[in-house]
Amino acid sequence: MIKYCFFMTNQSHWLKVAKKLNDNNIAKPILWLGDDTHYEKAKNEFGEGVVKMLDFVHKPYNFNAIDYDGKFSRFLVSENYVRAKDKCLKMMDRLDLNSAFNRLDKEVFMHNIIIWTLKRFKDNKPDVLISVENPHSHAQYIIHEICDYLEIPIFTFNSWMPVPLLFLKKNLSNYKITKPYNYNETNFDNIISKNIDQFIDSVLLKKQNFEMFYMRIQRQNAGLINRIKSYFLSGWKEDYNDIKHNSYMLLNSKYNPINPYRYSFITRKYIRSRRIKNLKIKEKKSIDINCFDRPFAYFPLHFEPERTTNPDGGVFHDQFIALSNLRNFIPNDINILVKEHPSQFLMSNKGSKGRSPMFYDLIKNINGVKIVDSKHNSIDLILKSNFLATISGSVALEGAILGKKAIIFGDTWFNGCPNIFNWKDNLDYSSFINDKFSNDEDIKLFLKKLMKSYSIPAFQNLTKRKYFKNFNNEEFENNQIINLYNLLEEFFNNKLYLK
Repeated sequence: MIKYCFFMTNQSHWLKVAKKLNDNNIAKPILWLGDDTHYEKAKNEFGEGVVKMLDFVHKPYNFNAIDYDGKFSRFLVSENYVRAKDKCLKMMDRLDLNSAFNRLDKEVFMHNIIIWTLKRFKDNKPDVLISVENPHSHAQYIIHEICDYLEIPIFTFNSWMPVPLLFLKKNLSNYKITKPYNYNETNFDNIISKNIDQFIDSVLLKKQNFEMFYMRIQRQNAGLINRIKSYFLSGWKEDYNDIKHNSYMLLNSKYNPINPYRYSFITRKYIRSRRIKNLKIKEKKSIDINCFDRPFAYFPLHFEPERTTNPDGGVFHDQFIALSNLRNFIPNDINILVKEHPSQFLMSNKGSKGRSPMFYDLIKNINGVKIVDSKHNSIDLILKSNFLATISGSVALEGAILGKKAIIFGDTWFNGCPNIFNWKDNLDYSSFINDKFSNDEDIKLFLKKLMKSYSIPAFQNLTKRKYFKNFNNEEFENNQIINLYNLLEEFFNNKLYLK
């Protein structure tokens, strides 16, 4: 039986597929790290390989009796370790609610997880790591880097942005797993195919009025009335859990790395509100695009700390690094217009954890970089730009549809799309800018081929399910389980992870 690591989400179909693979003696997860919604069921099914996400991510300081014997300790002096440390310290910004989670404590978190994993892999080394989505926590990313160091293949389900489709791809490569020979085609395939056409047509027809559906929902939710509703429906639980946790740590005289100075609830609230205000004050020092008449490349920022927590950026996980390389790539007479991601402010309780107010001053020290107000219409900037650049943003796809070229520094689900170029060190500016344009029909053909050859209608996580409510029914649910199982059955039985 194949042994694998599995990073899964809160969707029950992933548990059902894994259970069926195990029941049929095809593959068993020797390390299961996912949403705790399914912890008890997974534990009963797969045993000690199932770990609790809450403990593994938030409380690794409680790890006891690991009894690590030094196996695979060369990882600690490897390039993978250096890369993991750089990224994971940033990933832990997600946990840093009160600006008090310091580097020394973060290192302890990280090292406890490392030796726990190395010990686990000594006793039961996996054949492959499968991740339902890119690692969103430092714990998952550490394991991701350990697997890479030990030459354990890493595969991730890539999720389409405009429709509920997934395909399985080897990490940071173009190797995608084709649809299973016994793929169960349904009416959903035809519906989704039409939705792809509608998405492209919508970008072309609406232009300045076009807005990604998830950004529209987020903007609406940021309104005062919706925020009040949201708080009384579920938001209060976050405050309740915060008070409960801090009170427990205080009463039991336990060291609390997230709140080591024992800030009160009111002080903690003040710190969080102050962080977002500091960010907004700095960002407002932006240019008036209506008075700007120089040629420019458009570089929209990603939402932080989300961006630095994903491995799909490769060496360009930090946006400052990408901007610096972009500046070196393009002629000096072309400016770079940078716009903050609206989520940085719309999701103020999260965004403020991932961006220093000094970041805007930092990037303005790069020659020709100008800051544009985050409220400015993104499509307007796309249309006025010479071209676009991003690490992995869907804005590149929007630009490609509108006839603009784009550079992708990282890895995206739409890699290879016409008008979009993947960054490489020998990329030549003249060749890039003079390359012929492709039209929207070429892009439709590319996406249809990606769908037909590799993609399966399925939900990656709860967020995707909420976005595509018209697919949230029993028929779709059953269909995704059948096809995901068939895909992974072929993947394991034919050892496609070794190719």
